[in-house]
Amino acid sequence: MKSFLLVGLGSALGGMLRYGAGVLLARFCASPFHPLGTMAVNWGGCLLAGLVWGLAERGTPFPPDLRVLLVAGFCGGFTTFSGFSVEGLAMLRQGTPLLFALYLAASLVGGLLLVWGGFVLGRSC
Repeated sequence: MKSFLLVGLGSALGGMLRYGAGVLLARFCASPFHPLGTMAVNWGGCLLAGLVWGLAERGTPFPPDLRVLLVAGFCGGFTTFSGFSVEGLAMLRQGTPLLFALYLAASLVGGLLLVWGGFVLGRSC
């Protein structure tokens, strides 16, 4: 039960930060590429998840409850792959498959690279 509460707390905080980041990016970054905020949030969540994972793997004292709160809770609430999917489908429906393919590749490859980078960083700190 404790883990469920930690995930809920982390998800709430991550969701609020995701919303705030989206509002700020929309306000201060006028980009014709609408999913930029979603991609930035996904990359940030991937980097944090990899960093926590790498720190824990390295043997840094990292209580399991904190891992659950941060990775399953916060990163799960912060990253927005459901938004990613909705925006991707919208691109396909708008007849921009090349833009969708670029968005898909950048999101997936960037996310994987940032998880790896966070993991390496966490292990080397």
